[in-house]
Amino acid sequence: MNAALTSLIAIAGTLLGAALQHYTATRTHQAATAEARRTELKTAAHAFVTALTAYREQRLARWELQHPAPGTPAPSREELAASKTAVRAARTTVNTALINARLLAAHRALAPYAHTALDATYALKKAADRNELEQLHRTVLDAQDAYLDAAADVIAEQ
Repeated sequence: MNAALTSLIAIAGTLLGAALQHYTATRTHQAATAEARRTELKTAAHAFVTALTAYREQRLARWELQHPAPGTPAPSREELAASKTAVRAARTTVNTALINARLLAAHRALAPYAHTALDATYALKKAADRNELEQLHRTVLDAQDAYLDAAADVIAEQ
């Protein structure tokens, strides 16, 4: 009887140890997966904001070319064409980054912020004068900050 009880305790201890090991391994895997997801989201958000910044800079540079200051020579056709190409390339890059960020986001919470920032950047081209350009530029920066805040919240929730 004593040997049977000892065997039963040994078996119970083995099963409990295996269950504890499985639980610990599962928790470790979940933590590693969550950290990898946070890293992916950070990378995607960073890539989007970096691309958005490059797009904004190209938009501003193109606006400056299209609205030369008084007494400044008008840009050549080649300069305007190069600027248009640079804006299009930057827009393609930001759209690609946006797609990647949307695919990685666990939910659609970031999409409105990203689209607002992108639309505000696109609107820079519509500025009639330098004052309006500066107001639109401020709107872009505010929208970008709102996106970053929302992204930080989503990443923290992961």
